[in-house]
Order: sequence, then C-alpha cells, then structure tokens
Amino acid sequence: MPVAQKCRKGTSEWDMSGSANLRKWRVIMKNKKIVQKAGSRFLAMMLSVAMVVPGTAFVPAEYSGAIEALAATIDIAEDFESGEPKGYVRGSGTLTFVEEGHAGKALQLSGRTQNWHTYAYDVSAYAGATANISVFMKTEDTQIVCEVTGTGSDSKDYYNWLLNTNVTPGEWTELSGTVTIPEGAKELYFSTGSGTADYLIDDVNIEIVEAEASEGAVSKDYTFDKLTLAAADDEETGATAAIGEDGKLSVTMTRQYGQVFFRLPEELAGMIITGIRLNVAEGSSQAGLSPKLLSEADFNTDQRNGDVGVAYGSNTLNATSDDLGKTARYVGIMTTSDAMPITMTFDSITINAKSAERVIDAKKDIMAGFNGNFENTGYWNDGEWRDETKEDSLIAYCSYSEEDQAPKKTLGSKYMRASSVSANTVSPNELEDEAVVPTVQMNYKTGITADKAYEFTYYARIADAAKVSTPKVSMSVLVHDSSYNNQVSAQITYDENYKLTDAWQKVSGTMVIAENANELPESQIRFEGSAGITFDIDNLQIAEMRIPKVDMTIPDLHEEVQKTGNGVEYMGVALPVSSLDNENTMKLVEKHFNSVTCENEMKPESILGSGEPGVSTLDELESKLNFESADKVAQHFADYNEKNPSEPIKMRGHVFVWHSQTPTWWFREDFKSDGAYVSKEEMNKRIDWYIETVGQHFDTKFPGLIYAWDVVNEQASDAGGIRMGTDWAAIYGGSTEYILQAFESADKYLAKDTILFYNDYNDCDPVKAATICGFLKEIREVLNKGRKLGAGMQGHHDMLTPTYETIETATRKYAEIADVVHITELDIKSSVGFDGKDLETEFTKEGHRYKDIYEIVRKINEEHKKGSLKGYVQNITIWGTHDPVSWLKTSNSVGGSADGKTPQYPLLFDDYYGAKPAYWAFVDASQLEPLVRDVNAMQTDKFEYANAIRFAAGTDDVIIRPIWNEDKLKVQVVVKSEKTADSEIILYVDPANSKGDKTNDFVRENATGEELKAVDGGYKAEFEVPMTMNPLDKVSFDVVVKKDGNTYSYNDTTNNQENSSKYYAVLSMKPFMAITKGSAIIDGDIAEWKDIPASKLEVKSGSALTTTAETKVSWDADNLYVMVDVTDDALDDTASDTYQQDSTEIFIDELNEKSGSFDDNDKQYRVSYKNLQTFNGTSCKAENIVSATKEKEDGKGYYIETAIKWTALSPKAGKLIGLDVQINDAKDGSRLGTLNWYDASGNGYQNPSVYGTAVLADGVITNQDDVDAVNELIKALGADYTAKNKELLKEIDQKYAALSFADRAGVSGYLAAKKTFAAAEAGANNKAASDVKELINAIGKVELAENSKALIDAARKAYDALTEDQKKLILAEELKVLTDAEEAYDALDAAAKAEAEKKAKEDAAKADAVKKAIAAIGKVDASEDSKAKVEAARKAYAALTEDQKKLVEASQLKLLTEAEAAYQQAVEESKKSTGETKPEDATKYVAKFSAKSTSIQKRKSSTNLAKDIAITAGDKIVKWETSNKKVVTVTNKGKITGKKVGKATITVTTDKGAKASITVYVKAKKVATTKVTVKNAKTDRVVKKATLKKGKKLTLKVVTNPITTPDKVTFKSSKKSVVTVTNKGVIKAKKKGKATITVKSGKKTAKVQITVK
Repeated sequence: MPVAQKCRKGTSEWDMSGSANLRKWRVIMKNKKIVQKAGSRFLAMMLSVAMVVPGTAFVPAEYSGAIEALAATIDIAEDFESGEPKGYVRGSGTLTFVEEGHAGKALQLSGRTQNWHTYAYDVSAYAGATANISVFMKTEDTQIVCEVTGTGSDSKDYYNWLLNTNVTPGEWTELSGTVTIPEGAKELYFSTGSGTADYLIDDVNIEIVEAEASEGAVSKDYTFDKLTLAAADDEETGATAAIGEDGKLSVTMTRQYGQVFFRLPEELAGMIITGIRLNVAEGSSQAGLSPKLLSEADFNTDQRNGDVGVAYGSNTLNATSDDLGKTARYVGIMTTSDAMPITMTFDSITINAKSAERVIDAKKDIMAGFNGNFENTGYWNDGEWRDETKEDSLIAYCSYSEEDQAPKKTLGSKYMRASSVSANTVSPNELEDEAVVPTVQMNYKTGITADKAYEFTYYARIADAAKVSTPKVSMSVLVHDSSYNNQVSAQITYDENYKLTDAWQKVSGTMVIAENANELPESQIRFEGSAGITFDIDNLQIAEMRIPKVDMTIPDLHEEVQKTGNGVEYMGVALPVSSLDNENTMKLVEKHFNSVTCENEMKPESILGSGEPGVSTLDELESKLNFESADKVAQHFADYNEKNPSEPIKMRGHVFVWHSQTPTWWFREDFKSDGAYVSKEEMNKRIDWYIETVGQHFDTKFPGLIYAWDVVNEQASDAGGIRMGTDWAAIYGGSTEYILQAFESADKYLAKDTILFYNDYNDCDPVKAATICGFLKEIREVLNKGRKLGAGMQGHHDMLTPTYETIETATRKYAEIADVVHITELDIKSSVGFDGKDLETEFTKEGHRYKDIYEIVRKINEEHKKGSLKGYVQNITIWGTHDPVSWLKTSNSVGGSADGKTPQYPLLFDDYYGAKPAYWAFVDASQLEPLVRDVNAMQTDKFEYANAIRFAAGTDDVIIRPIWNEDKLKVQVVVKSEKTADSEIILYVDPANSKGDKTNDFVRENATGEELKAVDGGYKAEFEVPMTMNPLDKVSFDVVVKKDGNTYSYNDTTNNQENSSKYYAVLSMKPFMAITKGSAIIDGDIAEWKDIPASKLEVKSGSALTTTAETKVSWDADNLYVMVDVTDDALDDTASDTYQQDSTEIFIDELNEKSGSFDDNDKQYRVSYKNLQTFNGTSCKAENIVSATKEKEDGKGYYIETAIKWTALSPKAGKLIGLDVQINDAKDGSRLGTLNWYDASGNGYQNPSVYGTAVLADGVITNQDDVDAVNELIKALGADYTAKNKELLKEIDQKYAALSFADRAGVSGYLAAKKTFAAAEAGANNKAASDVKELINAIGKVELAENSKALIDAARKAYDALTEDQKKLILAEELKVLTDAEEAYDALDAAAKAEAEKKAKEDAAKADAVKKAIAAIGKVDASEDSKAKVEAARKAYAALTEDQKKLVEASQLKLLTEAEAAYQQAVEESKKSTGETKPEDATKYVAKFSAKSTSIQKRKSSTNLAKDIAITAGDKIVKWETSNKKVVTVTNKGKITGKKVGKATITVTTDKGAKASITVYVKAKKVATTKVTVKNAKTDRVVKKATLKKGKKLTLKVVTNPITTPDKVTFKSSKKSVVTVTNKGVIKAKKKGKATITVKSGKKTAKVQITVK
C-alpha cells in the first residue's frame, strides 16, 4: 500500500514501546513446540495482536500472565535476591541462598559427590535455538563450564561443553558467550571443569535470540535427477554413474582419482555457492570420497582440479571464498582410494547458497556509530541527520508499524523521511520547475578517508512516485576541510540500475575517494531526491572494501632474497594454468618470483591422461600424450623471458615418477587398468621412454626454461624404508630399482645443466630423513660425473612442528649429500585451535615461523660458503601465490594437511594480494611485530634446576632462568660477555598478564655496577619479585640488557617495555619434581606407592576433558619407575592409533639436554589402559620397559605402573632429567584431549625441550643385610631355564617383595634378571611348542598306514607332555589338525577292517573257482579240449589278485604247471610223429610308444622317441621310417627333425616283425612340456608315493607329454638328509623320515612322496 504516516519532524509519535514484546512473540511463533504448548486460543490472540501497533496496553488481561510465563521460559534471568530458584539440582547436592554473591545474594551448590552433579535448567523446548548466555561463578576449582546434554540423531546421548573458562580459585568469574543449543538437548547446566568442589552461582541470564539467516541464504536437498550429469565415462573419467527412479545416485569408480561431474541446478545460477554435502546412503562405501566444486572454465580443462574447492576424505565441502563461490557451476565426486573398483551410493546432495547481492558485515559498518539506522532522533556521537536545503523541506524520524513493516526484521523500529512541504500545494506539471528538492544530510568525521575503496548499502523508497516520471534518490559523499574551501567528491558506482517505487528496495554499490584528498579530515553524506517527492531511507551501511591489488611499490621478493639469502638464487611459486588469465596473480608472480612450478600440469596423469589410452605400444602411446596445459604455462614464461631477458622466470619440472596422480594402466599390460602388472624389465623401459619423451619435449620446445626436475617424488615411507602399497611396490617390491632407473634416464636425456631432484614430504622426520639420505646416496652412484643432484624438501609445516632444530638438522643432512637443496612446496598451517578471528596475532606467528625457516636457510648456506657443507639451498618455492588458492583451504590427506575446520592462511600474500608479515620475514624481518613467546618457570629454589631461556644481545649470549614458589618469582639473568661501565640488566613483570598499558601493578627491577655479579665468562643479576602464585598461573615478563649504548630485549624488540606489556613474554608457573629413590614391583597393585609424593597432571588440552590424573615417580640404579592414577568415566581403545586410545605417555630426556629434536637419550613410551605398549625414540625398545595396568573396580579409571631402564644416564642423587607424563583421554574412537604434568605445547613427541625437569633425590637403606641377601641370590641365578633356577627366582621374588620400597633401590639387576629368566622360559616354551607344531605339520595326509599312525601318535604324545603354559602357545587351529588326523585315521581303520572282511569272502570265492578249473583239467593230451581246459585254468589264475593267488595252494598250482608241461610235451610228440614244423610265432613280440602323437618345433631335433619306444626282450629295432620327409625326417637311430609345419607318421619295425607308429606334429613356436608322469622303472607303473627301507634304492622313469619336449627333466629332494636323488632319477633312502621328490620339465612338475622306515 502507499505509505502514509503522520511523522513529527525530528521525533516519532509512534515509538513502538512494545517492540521487545513483539520480538519475543515472533520467537514464540517460530518455535513450534512452544506454540503447540500455548494452545490454539492463545495463538489466535497473538495473531490478532499482531494486527495492531504492539505494546502491552493492547494485550487482554486474561492473557498477560500467559505471555509473561511464556516469555520467562524463553529468557531466563536469575539474580537470587528473592523467590525460589528457577533451576534444579542435577544429581545430588544442596542449594542454599548465601549473602556473599557477585552482586547481593547468590546461590550455593554444596555436597556434590560427582562432577556431573550441577545446577541445571530444562531446555528441551529450545533445541536448535541460539542463546546468549552469561553467568558469574565462584569455586575453588580452576575452571568453570556451561554444558548441555541430550540425545543426538544417532540415538546416542551426548555431553557437550558450550562455554568454559579458566578461573582463579575463590574469585568471581564471568562465563559468557553466544551458543547454539544442539538438537535433542534436554538439560543445560553449570559445573566445574573437574572434581566436585562446591560453587556459588549468580546473575544467570539465558536469552534465546531470534537467529536471522543470511540474506537470500538457501540450503536445499536435491536428488540427483534434479542435476544434469555432465561427465561420467569409464574411459575418460574412470567412473560410471547411474541414477535410479528415486533420484538416488550410484557411482562405480574404476580407478584411483576416478570422478563424475554434475552441473548444478539452473535455479542457483547467479547465487554464491557456499558449500555442498554429499548425503551418502547408509552402508555405502566412502573410501577416499572427495567432492569438488568447479567453475565453468575449470570444468572445460583436462585437469578439472576443483578451482572453487576440494575436500579430500570428506563428504562435505565449503567453497574457498565467496568470489570463487560465485563461479561454481559443477560438482565433482572423486575418490582418492586405490582399492578398485569402489561403488558409492548417494541419497541426495545438499547445496548451500546465498544471494550474490552485497551484504555488509555489521562489525565493519563505519556508520554504526553515526545513526546510520536512524534509530536515534537527536545527536549521536555528534552525528546528526538534518535538512540543510530549504526552509520548506523537512525530515522526520518515522516508526514502522504492523501495517507498514520494515523490509528486514533487523532494521529496528525507525527510518528517515525527507519531504517538501510545498510539494503538496502545486500541480504535478509544475513540480519539475518549482518543487523543492528534499535532502537528508549529515556532516561528521565518519572515518571515510582518501585513497580507499568503500562499499555501501541502504534501503530506499518513494512515497509519491506517481508525481514524477522518473523519481530518483541519489547518495553523494564529500570529504572536505572544516571551512569547505577544499573538498573532493567520491566516485560512486551502483551495482545495478534501479527504479524506486513505493516498495522498499535495497540499493548498493561502491565508492572511491581520490588520493589527493588525504588532508581533508571531515566528510559529508547526502541523500537527495527528485524535486517535489517524499522519500524514505533506512539502514545506511558503509564499510571499507579491500580491492584485490598488487602493491608495486614494495621490494621485489626474489631480489631481496638474492641479496640476503647467502646464495639463494630462486624464489619460486606454484602456479596452476588457470592463473595465467588472472591479471593480478600474474602481476604478483612476475614481480616477486623468478621460478615457477606447475601445480598439476606436468604430473604424469596430466600428460598421460587418466583414462585408458586404447593403445598397446609405447610408439602408439606417444600420440596420446597431452602437453596442452603444461605447454601453455611454459609458453607464457618463455614469451615473458624473451621480453625480459635480464630478469627471466625459470621453471621447475614436477614430476616424472610418483605413486599418486599416475594412472593405474601405466603399470599394467597392454595399458589396461585391469591387466596384469608388467615385469620390472618392461617398467624400466616405460620409465626410460617417458622421461626421454617428456623431458626432451620441453627441452626442445622451450630450451633453457626448465632448470630443475623432480625426477622422483614421495617414495620414502613415513615409517622408514621404501613406500609400499603402491603400483611401484607391486612391481618392484622393496627395491629402489625404479628410482635409480628414473635418475639414470633423466641423466641420459635431459639437458646437462638440469638439476635432478628427489623430492619428499615429512622430510624433517629423523626416521624418514635417514631413508631419503639413503636414496640420495644410491642415486649419486648412478649419475654421471658433473650432473648435479638435488634434494627436494617440500616443507608443508605446522606453526610449531617440525621444530627449528629438526628442520635445521634435516636440511644439513641433505646438504651433506646433495649438490643443491630446494624447499619445493613451502606453506605454514594455522595454529592448533585458531578460529580465524585474531588474524593479526596469527599472521605475526606465521611471519616468525617463516623467518625461522629463512634463518635456517641462510645458516646452511653460510656453512656451504665456508666449505663445511657440499650443498646449499638454491631455491625456496612457496606452494601458491596467495592465501585463497592454497590447497590448505580445504581438508587434504596428502603430504601435510588442514583439518578441514581450522581457517588457513598459509602463504606470503593475503586474499587481496597484500603482503603479510610472512613476506616481510624474507624481505625485512625488522618489520615484524614481536612474537609473544610462551615460556616456563620451575617451582624450585635452585636456579640450576630451571629451564634455560636464551637470546642474543648483539654477539653476546644471554641466559634467563626463572623459578618460583608460592610467594615469589625469582629470575636469574646471565650475560656471557665482559661487563662495561654502562652494563645494565632490567626485569619487567606484569603480574596480571594484562597485555596492556602500564599500570601501578607493573614491576620494574634493574641491576647495574656492583649489583652485577661476576660469573664464569660473564656477569649476572638475580631478581626477586614477591607475589602469590599457584601452578599454571601466568604472568608476563621481559628482560632487557643494556651495554655499550645499545639496548637488547628478549621479547619486546620495539623496546617499549616501560609503557606496555603487549609484547612481554608469557611466563607459566610450572611444577618441579624431586624423584624419590625406591623401587616398585610392577604388578598393577599401587598400594606400595602410598608414601610416595604425588604430582597432579593439570595442563589440559581439549575442551571436553573431564579426566583427572596424578603420577608418582621413583628411581634406582637400574630403572625409572612411573605410576599413574587416572580417573575417567569412560575408557576407550577402539581407535587404531594408540595415541587416540585411553593411554599414558611417558617422555624422558635422560641427560636433560633439552634439545629441540629427539636423540639417543630421548624416549617416548606409551602404555594403553589395556597394557598395549608403543614406542618412539632409538632407545625405546620393548626390552627396556616393564609395565602393568589395572582398571579400577568401579570402572572409572585405571592404574599404570612402569619400570623404564636407564640407557644413557648413570643415575645418582642430584642428577637432573627431563620428564613429562601425559594422559590421552579417548571417547568413541578419537582423542578428546590430553592432561600433562608439564608441557602445554603438545609437541613432546618430537621436541624434548618442552619437558619439565626433575631431580633424582637421595634415599636411605634401612636393612642392608636383607638387600645384600637378595643381591647374592640374583648373582646365583643362572640364565638357563631350569627347574632349579625357577625355584631360585621364586625365592628372589619373595624376598624382594618383603623389602621396603626404599630398600629395594639397593637391589641391583632384579628386573633384568627376571627378564632374562622370562626370556629363557619363553624360549624353552616356544621350543617345546614349536617341536609339537612340527610333529603336527609332519602328519600330512592321513593314510591307513603304519607310518601315518606313527606320526599321529608321536604328535599326540608330544602335545600331552607339554606344560599348560606351553599348550597355550599351540593355536586352536593347530591342535585341530592333530585331533582331525586322529579322527580321520580311526575312520579309515574302521572302514578298512570292514572292507577287508568283504574282500576275504570275495577272494575265497574266486580262488575256489580257480581250484575247480584246475581240477577239471583231468588227463592231458594234445587235443584242443585239453588245451582249452589248461588255458582256461591258467587264465583264471592269472586274473587273480596277489592276495587271491595266495589262497591257491602250491600243490594245486603245481598241478596246473604240470598240466601245461604235459600239454606241450604231448604237442611236440604229436609233431614228431607227423613231421610238421611251424615258423617262430611273431605275435609274441611287440613294439609300443607311450603316446599316439607328439610335437616338435620347426628346425628342432629330438632323440626322445628312441628312448620312449618299448620292445619285447630279445628283439631289436631294425628300421625307422617317416611318411613325409618334407615335414619330419628320421635317422636310423630314431632322431627326428622338424622341417616344416605339418604332420608325419614315424614307424618302427623290429627284427621279429613287430611294428609301432606315432604321429609327429611340427609347430612354428616352441614346444613346451604340458604334463609330467612319473613311473616305477621296474614295474612301469605310475608312482605317487613309495616306502623304502634305509639304504634301498628306487629308479624313476619319467614320461613327458609331448614325448619330444625340449625341456630338460630335473629331480630335487625336499630333504636330502632323508632321501637323495640323482639326475637319472635314482632315489636312495638315507634315514627315517619323509621327503618329497619333485620332478620338473619346463614349468610342469610331478611329486613323489617317499617315506623311509
């Protein structure tokens, strides 16, 4: 509706005094739970009230109480001055009102018996809401918390800390903040961080606020049928996609880095995509899931890198920036897993987007203090909106109403109206000439200044737009001097053309004030409307806007580094091809860098392509190589160098050999992803071809451009040795052959001045560095003389790790071997816990981190110059141009990563190309703000126990040793130089650690002249500052040394200590430990520790930590003993990483060297609550620790006892050691946090300098005789496992246990003796068990044979003889082999007996038949009848088995033989009587080949046929013939030769007329053995097993198929001590046992099992 309201100039008649209630009602309306509780009648009432101007006067009396009650449930406010508490006790405890409140009375909770017993409120109705919370609490604990509990969507209960803060015990402390109450919340309560201390609570305020979404924000779920599938081709993308009828997506990845792409819904076009979430179906694989967001340009490249963002190993991705989010048009789904294939299923995708319209951060709004929202009707900070145009125009502050509502709920209750009085008295056609121009204007020093850009937004509308054809309202900004003599107008650009109507419209744009306006201090903002109209304005916001711009006035980075780097020649940067089109990025590169590395374009996958090439030879593959993107980058810099020959930008090639981003098909036969891996020889050829082809491509096309190549990348394992689990390892195993091949090829083909690099990450880890150094030494051996070898240190570092010393040590190691070192991929991750808010402090830390790295480079190069190092650092490459493009902006799992949550700003230039402190770290480190260091003071009275803090005063070393006790801080400062007349040492202390301007509490102490005491090599001052302190308290301090007119500061290098503690170092009060002399029995029983002093573990890391712990430590000449008592409600060991399980870590620096990296005397032992041990450190070995653990009876905690052997220290009273004890608190498979005795950095696993210090205290032995007796028994204990020694050890244990804790320290070698005996016992047990296992394994296949039975019985007898401990070493599955064998033999035996009985009956029947046939022969003559009876009897007998023949008595058999002789005699006599003779019967003679056919290769010969032919004894071969001499020839000795492909028949004829034939096939290719058959040479029967007596022999006959195979036949015995075999196949039995004879021809084998009795 048209706007028509009565407004009084400068004021508001409708003041909306009830607007606060209206806001609450809106909250109620939005909260469905509360509306449902309120009831329909109440809801109708609220709706009716909403139609009138809000205010309490409009609320019917019958509902006023209900509104108040409902409002009270939304806003909880308690000051405890009267009435009953609104909350309640959760658990047990007593609530009491007390007088000593924060303001007036307070509520006390006492009698708590558990930490969770607290004061609580029911917040179940407000789950998901945003709340402002503030409360004051007072307790004797050191921390207060606000916590919420409820049930999550996974139906599991949660306990989340919302707010927490450390407190000073006994003092009131405020806990406040804005929080989100989680979904499913039930109770919100206030507690102490740990323990059950009473507490007071006062002034509780919990306000549920109406959270308004970002303007135009959208969060919407889409099924995949709502998106357009843009790319999912198995060959091209390595993945296929299928969308079901329900819109769900199924993706099958067929190779590592396989991916599919979808175009985003068109309805989101023009919006900023802020993030996506892939909603993975339940049970689906998520292996390596990595979503991408891509711009149109990126999608149309081959790489499709994900320029808007990538999230590795996650289902959620946030856009890197709004600027990139605007460009997002595609989403990619990728996997980094190499376990193929992988199928993933997705229910939907959630897309978060917001309007691309300009939104100004309220925190940056410079109009917030100048009534830009028109809520104030008068002056506000001297800023007044007024009319300064004409008397008859006016302005008014008007109020919104229910009929005329604000365009946004957050705009408040008022707006500004400008109108002309005369406009209502003239006709429309006169307005253009005579109407008054309405104007709103404000003059003030608003903070708008010259040479800056600003963005602005405001809301405008016109009340009477119809009066003017083109109504306008324009804004102008003027900067001027106080007299307006000099003034400059802003150049204003609107985001879009707009036409105002009577509806509110948002107007936005930018403005720039010219540079020449620098001296103009004031500004004027003016809104002017078309003549004669009335217009309204609201919510003017103006904020400074940074425009991406490269500052061309600062020094060129690479030039400065070349001046100061002691030999650094190149300052490099990583660059993707997409950056070539960005003008600012290329300006930055060309100004500051002189070396470029392609991010991805030169990697194997980019050049080879990810999809299978569809070819099978290297020659064919060459045409498939894609150099487009890499050439585009190279061509750009080749062209640049032609134009700028004096300042060229060169390139590093990256990379030839890598396990990642290399297609799987590259390693497999026929270039198929599913093919078999190629041989090492073939892969060597491929490596050689690839490096030749790719290397010479760039050398030929861009000569001289690439000066270095990363030949091999990341092939060292983090655990030491070569990286396994890769395609390279699948082919080469653990060999470095492929690495050496790559360097040999690179040396052969690349330009002679190209430096060849091995490049890796985690390059400073000592274990991995040792492997890399080993690689470099091997590589050096294969390179030609004169070729430079490079070591590439990637340098993906954290803010704290690796330490300065670790980086320096590793760099020096590489420089000792390599000719040059390059830092190839340098970036710095944000501090742990950094939330993105305090960028100034974070950037300062980062700057100092870069400064340290550069300092190391300069130090190494200085050593090189002096000749002490072979190599030097030649190049420092930053992995990205500026922060928004860094890979660390999203989570990544390769080579150092962000956690996906911590904001990352890892590079030298910020989002707008501005130089950060990190840039100045290289160019001019004096520009850096001082780094506020965190250091520690020891709780002791002896300075020698303090951790030394060092800094340099010019060339002099300064050592600071701070110590403390309950009532004073003491600081010793030693200067290592001669004292001069003006020498002075000053100590500054800010007890409150205020980091602010100087107050009366500041302490300044100084020492000069005689107060400076001489020490060896210098002088010292000692200061004492009275103050009351407790462990973990913090103060800030600084030390200044003045000498020879110069001032040197430890921390505040601005030397402003007199005025501010902003840059003082922070000094934490840390404990000191005197270690009791005494020895513990390591059994998990801690009763004996009762008199040993306890040290609490109170240094906490992790907001959700509720665990408490204390430790007790003792020592003797052999060991350090550590007992830890942990109280923890829930114990968890489900994580695979032991540090993520509930466990204790013990850090020891035996020599208290406090070095920055691990050496031989540094140790880290970790023991889980289930006594799982893990180690870190060269001296950390299983044999050096004994541990025992025990869970507490109530299930809430555990005890750990350890004895750790001294390996470097000769312990005695007064010695100092470095020590820390840490508790890892775990839950649901991850570590919640840690508790430490000393260190707060979390860096103890690699930096012993952060450990505390402990002194070995002396002890007194009271029963020396008893101690001596135990020592004598230990000396008498033998090392062997015998019954005597076992009994002696029991006696030692008893007498050792009877000694007191202190007296045991006098016993030497007790644990060592126990370990030695235990090892001997374990060895004996293992030997006994191993012998039994061997007997079980010897059983083999169970047969019904005596030897099989004997083997089974032997194994059973041996097992039964084992002790119970020994039997435990036999696995169940191993014992099952024995029991199965016993059962199998029994079954065979039973079956054999039944079969034997059946066979006996059958044998008797057949033998009886033979007997009858013999008896039936009768009288023999030469007749055919007689002949038939004799032959029938003989045939029947011959058909009998051997067992059956035994049933035919010898007398009966004699009758048969006599009958046969009688028949022959009768026949002879018959012949003589008739004179008839017959020739010899040829049928008695035979010739036979073992096969019907055989094969031979063309042009090959064989004599095997002559060996194979079998003829009757007494006969001989007289003729060999071939059916086709053109195919096969044969000699008279039987040697055949293949002439041409085909077949022929070879025929043999014997002297007695027997013949045999065999077909011979002639093949073109080699003929190989296809089968091997082994026979007994004597019986000509196939033999697979045989039993021989010792000394006996057996000759084997081998028949191959084909007979004429050229493959040699070999024989091999598995146990020559049992059976030997000659090359002729003669077996000889040597001793009892079993052995296998393997007969081999070509690739075919046959086995014969031999048992020797």
